[in-house]
Amino acid sequence: MDLPGIVCIILIIIALLYAGLILLLIVGWDSTAQEKTRKINSRNRIRASVIIPVRNEEKSISSLLIALNQQDYPCDFTEIIVVDDHSEDNTIAEVLGFQEKNPKCDMKIISLKVTDTMGKKAALKKGINAATGELIIQTDADCIPPPTWISAMVSSYLHSNSVFISGPVLPTSSKNIFRQFQALEYLSLAGSGGAAMQLGLPLMCSAANMAYSRKAFEESGGFSQREDLATGDDVFLMQGFFKKYKNRLIFLKSTDAIVKTAGASSFREFFRQRTRWASKTRFYASFFPIATALVVFLMSAAVLFSIFAAFVDDEYVLLMVYLFGLKFVLDGYFLMKVVSFFEQKKLMIPYPLFAIIYPLYIIISAPVSVFFGAPQWKGRNQVKI
Repeated sequence: MDLPGIVCIILIIIALLYAGLILLLIVGWDSTAQEKTRKINSRNRIRASVIIPVRNEEKSISSLLIALNQQDYPCDFTEIIVVDDHSEDNTIAEVLGFQEKNPKCDMKIISLKVTDTMGKKAALKKGINAATGELIIQTDADCIPPPTWISAMVSSYLHSNSVFISGPVLPTSSKNIFRQFQALEYLSLAGSGGAAMQLGLPLMCSAANMAYSRKAFEESGGFSQREDLATGDDVFLMQGFFKKYKNRLIFLKSTDAIVKTAGASSFREFFRQRTRWASKTRFYASFFPIATALVVFLMSAAVLFSIFAAFVDDEYVLLMVYLFGLKFVLDGYFLMKVVSFFEQKKLMIPYPLFAIIYPLYIIISAPVSVFFGAPQWKGRNQVKI
């Protein structure tokens, strides 16, 4: 068999692997039941501790605190713990100002000391140690939860026998094409993470919206998974829970639990954020996340190669149409399901452009993430805690 024939066979194998992966995720997403928040009577209520690690968040923290103060879950069963990681702006002043205006809100403000280890995990550990709730709920300072958020998390925890809950996150979008691309890409990750969780193959989750049993946190070793990295408070924590509890991890597919988060304001910020996320892939201990990342990368490479080959030799045109068409249809079908849940169908309008750009984005960002990306949080690289 000549070289072009071997190349075609390899590309077709990659396409089949990719098709299998996306079909698997579609099955996972479809089999995840959409939950409705159940009413929790006074006898079954549990205390929930919302942990918010902050560093230089003066522009966003007040909006989050206002949203938390508007929750429909009883305030006497809720505590808010803000942990400051050596902020250099007016973050703490904003928090103190909110506390003064809302004295009924059960809030603790903790600051990492100069002698304490720096970093997001250190802030979270400090907050968890100070928490009194049975359920730890975690979010970021630039997020806005709906009034039903805590109730949805507690309801799911009480009725699912779960110890770890990954919640849905929706990035804010606008008519700006960059924002739409960013939002659609984020939802593709959120949908993949939710679908994989349902299949018992945890892939990813977001620290912007997750909850876990404090007891299970301690029993699973907490942040001991890749403790040497500054980030990974979400994915590595999830892997630690999975290692000990297997099928007691769930994705909460509920519109009552959708947390909105601010997207990156510039392409540079977006690219740095995504490469930071992807850089953790090389530290994964599980096979499925690594295999998924590899298949996605190879499919993107295959599509770009076929386009280049078709320009050089028209014998490859049919292969290019097959590869791009397969990816376009499968991705579009899966994304339509995900955006429908988030009530963001409008994001599919620029999807054809997204489908063209995305393989190139993957080919560029993946090597940068693996070879040059340094996991960090707020400028801290490889912090050991």
